[in-house]
Amino acid sequence: MSTYSVASYKMAYTIGVGTFGRVKLATHEVTGQKVAIKIINRAKMQSLDMSGKLLREISILQKLGSHPHIIRLYELIDTPTDIFVVMEFVPGGELFDYIVQRARLGEVEARKFFHQIISGVEYCHEQMVCHRDLKPENVLLVNDSVVKIGDFGLSNIMADGDFLKTSCGSPNYAAPEVVSGKAYMGPEVDVWSCGVILYALVCGTLPFDDEHVPNLFKKIKTGNFALPGHLSPLVRGLIVRLLLVDPAERITLREVKRHPWMTGSIDRGTGDSLHQLATLPTATTAQIDYSIVKKLKELGYETDVTEIAKHQKLNTAVQLPKAVVAYRLLSDRQKTLVKKESRKTIPPHTSGENRDGNRDGNRGDGNRGGDNSRGGDNNRGGDDKRKDQKVIDSAIDSAGESIFSFCKELRYQVSTAAAFHYDIFPGGHQLLGEPIHDPIAAQWKLGFETTLESITLMTAVYHLLKSLDHEWTSIHPFKIITRPRKRKKEENALLLIIQVFKTNHNTNQLCLQNYRGPAQCGAEHGLYMLYGLYKMAHQVAARIHQPKEEG
Repeated sequence: MSTYSVASYKMAYTIGVGTFGRVKLATHEVTGQKVAIKIINRAKMQSLDMSGKLLREISILQKLGSHPHIIRLYELIDTPTDIFVVMEFVPGGELFDYIVQRARLGEVEARKFFHQIISGVEYCHEQMVCHRDLKPENVLLVNDSVVKIGDFGLSNIMADGDFLKTSCGSPNYAAPEVVSGKAYMGPEVDVWSCGVILYALVCGTLPFDDEHVPNLFKKIKTGNFALPGHLSPLVRGLIVRLLLVDPAERITLREVKRHPWMTGSIDRGTGDSLHQLATLPTATTAQIDYSIVKKLKELGYETDVTEIAKHQKLNTAVQLPKAVVAYRLLSDRQKTLVKKESRKTIPPHTSGENRDGNRDGNRGDGNRGGDNSRGGDNNRGGDDKRKDQKVIDSAIDSAGESIFSFCKELRYQVSTAAAFHYDIFPGGHQLLGEPIHDPIAAQWKLGFETTLESITLMTAVYHLLKSLDHEWTSIHPFKIITRPRKRKKEENALLLIIQVFKTNHNTNQLCLQNYRGPAQCGAEHGLYMLYGLYKMAHQVAARIHQPKEEG
């Protein structure tokens, strides 16, 4: 993999794709701190007339300072052709994937994350910033205890007495007043999105979901959703108040913090309480840490404490002295290390709650809907050993007989298919085939991990494609491009890639992504194909490992 340097950063591989260009992992060459760098091509930005949007996002990130649960902006590097936005690197991935892997979270764990999200959103509102695109995909995990809010591309600055009118954000998380095209103040639409996030945390599904967008909007406008029976009365009541259709009646963030469910037990391993979060110093009030200043001198920086203090107070990211950037990087690293040590020294917290957070004697402040409990097979692997190829072939044939009808049914279950969604950017994985080099074309990626041999997995892929009446071409034995043989008009440009990766955990990972064509249409095909492959892999593994009859 070729690397190059930009200013003080050694660039590595692409970790994502934004509106304006790619996001790359990079390392600060002096401090060794990892960062995420968004590379914005000036020509592309101007052709899309997005200069104002970018300036607003940068202004907002500077405005929000160093809140512990908001992604940090370190600096901007301006060149004639590109703008490099240097941001905090959050290694744990999306909260969405974390929920998916666990089907749903228990209420204690959900409360831990929701506390932090509310803290970050409230701070945004205090700084007169409305996020407008809050969803689990835009909440990133530092580790399994700490989250940070990111992606402020759709955010806007609020002014006292002014209304916002832009309808933006993800439809499933949008408030009724947004999908109705009405003017809104700002904070109340973020509160609604927080309600959808809380529902996703404790239920593992979305409260409002429909493949047909007009039907989805109708459900949102009428507030038509169901609450599963496993929820405690308190969390049911909070969700109902967060998802009230009338924004004037909707609960406020201040009321959310005082709600009985929010004041319940919380995982002490986070090191944060609401009081601590409310009083954490921001960049404008933080004192200079002289141990970091000493470290800067050891690294060879000419340090001026007055200069560092001035920039910390201003919290700018433009034309910063190198020592100031290094100070911020080392400061954030030290905070992370302190958090880790505090979690090690605090004993596990025990409470009277079970996995679902139910308590005897708890009374909710509201109820709504009926039981809508969802199941979910959250097993991602197969059994441990493989037998001879004859047994494998027999197992694939047997499994394949029921897969086609199974996949047809899945066309009507795509909205719940998130239980098997995995974003594949395999760090440290060895590829059996050549890697997919162009993440710009990869508008979505799906996958799962299995202990089946790679050749067995590919045989299952071919069997499924045949049963689904797909046509394909092989790039090499472990990478194929496929499409439906009979296609609707809107599917003519559709091409999907299926590829098998070998991990360093003695397992194989199947990755399915769109190569070209409409992303939504491709995702529908991909989701139910993945369901079929996942189920087939389990059936094959079960057949391979079942005890042989004697005699």
